[in-house]
Amino acid sequence: MQMNFTEANDYINSLGRNEINPGLKRIEALCGEIENPQNNFSVIQITGTNGKTSTARITASLLNAHGIRTGTYTSPHLSSITERFEIDGEQISKKDFSDALTLIMPGINKVNERFSPDKLSYFEVVTALALIIFKKKNVKCAVLEVGMGGRWDATSISNPKVSVITNVELDHTDRLGDTVSQIAWEKAHIIKSGSTAIVGELSVESLKIVKKRCVSEGVDLKVFNKDFFLINENMNKFSINGIYGHYNNLSLNLLGRNQLKNACLAVVASEAFLKGPLSTERTREGLDKVKCPGRLEVISQKPLILLDGAHNPAGAKELAYALKNNFVYDKLIIVIAILKDKDVKGIIDELIPITSFAVLTENKNERCAPCDFLRDYIGDIGYDCVKNIPDSLQIALKKAGASDLICVTGSLSTIAEAREFLLRKCRRNFEGKKGKLSKHN
Repeated sequence: MQMNFTEANDYINSLGRNEINPGLKRIEALCGEIENPQNNFSVIQITGTNGKTSTARITASLLNAHGIRTGTYTSPHLSSITERFEIDGEQISKKDFSDALTLIMPGINKVNERFSPDKLSYFEVVTALALIIFKKKNVKCAVLEVGMGGRWDATSISNPKVSVITNVELDHTDRLGDTVSQIAWEKAHIIKSGSTAIVGELSVESLKIVKKRCVSEGVDLKVFNKDFFLINENMNKFSINGIYGHYNNLSLNLLGRNQLKNACLAVVASEAFLKGPLSTERTREGLDKVKCPGRLEVISQKPLILLDGAHNPAGAKELAYALKNNFVYDKLIIVIAILKDKDVKGIIDELIPITSFAVLTENKNERCAPCDFLRDYIGDIGYDCVKNIPDSLQIALKKAGASDLICVTGSLSTIAEAREFLLRKCRRNFEGKKGKLSKHN
C-alpha cells in the first residue's frame, strides 16, 4: 500500500531513533531483499568524531561542481528527516521519501520476521532508504556519513572507493571503547580493499592503527600534513596542496578553522575519487555553494545568535576558538543543553571561561541531562536553569543587548529545537549569513 509522508515518517519514528543494534547482518539481509542498491554507484564513506557532516557536504558540493551526479546521506537531521538525503545539493521531496519507504517495506517486513525479535533499527532502515533513493535517482557517487564508529555501522554495507577519517577523539565511549586507540580501530574498519584512505589529524597511536588496517587491506593511505596540506590558513582565503593538484585563493561558505580542515579533506577525497586534479574554478564554485545548518550558523544580527551543535569537548574547543577569534561582541550568553551520556564537564569547561551568562536548559531528547545537573560544572558565573528550549531562548533574548552574542550549543538536538523556534519567531531568511567577523573580515 502506498504511504504518504505522514504515514512514512510516523513509521520511521516508531522505530526509536536512539536504539543502536550493532552488526551488519540485518542491513545485509535488507539490501539483499531490495536488489543491493549500494552496488549501483561509487561510494565515498566518511567517519570521524567531529566534522563528518560538513566534510560530506563539502565533498558532495565539490563533486557536483565537477559534473558528478551526487547523493549525500548525513545524520542527524534538524527539522525533517528529508534533510538526511540530498541529490546534487538539493534535499529530496517528501514524496521521494514516502515512495522509497513504500518500495522497501515488503523487504523490511521479511527481514524483521526472519530475525525477530532482533529487528531492523531506525538507522538501518534510514540507511537502506538512502541507498534505494540514490539508485532511483541515478547518482554516480554517494557520499555516506557514518552514524557511529565504522566497523558495524549500517553505511558499511558499501564498498567505498574512498574512505575518509576526519579525526579521532573520545565520544560514544559506551559503544566504541573508552580509549582513542579503541575508537580508531572501530573507525578504521571503513577502510576496505580497493579504496583510497584519506585521514585528517590523528594521534600517533591512532595513525598507527589506521596504517595497520591499510596494510592489511592493501589500501593507499594519504595523511593530512604529510601527503596533502592546508596553507595560508585564515577565515577568508586559503590554499590547498592536494595529492594531485595545488589550489590557490580559495574561500569557504562556512565558518570555523575546523571547516578549513574539513574542506581540505573534501578536496583530497574528491581528487582521489576522480583520480586526478580538480578544476580550481569549479573547486571555488563548490566551496562557495556548500551549506551546513547548525554548524557555526549565524541566524540573527542584533543580537548575534549563533547555533553550533558541539557535543563533545573537541567540538566545544573549536567553538570556543571561533567565539574568541572570529566574532565581535560585548557579552557572551550561552544557551546549553547536553545529552547525559556525553562528557558534560569537558564540554562546559571549554566554554565557561569566555561566557558572561549561562542559560542551562533541556531539550526533548530522552537522553538529555537535567539542567540542575549542568549547574555543578559552571563555577561562579551567573546563570538561569530553565526546563525547555523556547523559554531558555526567551530569557537569553531578554538579557542580550544589541551588541551581545547568544550561542546555542551542547547537542544537535538542542540546535534543532532552537532553530525551529527562532525561525518561527523571527520570520526571516536566516540561511547563509556569516555574521560580523573580526580580524579576518
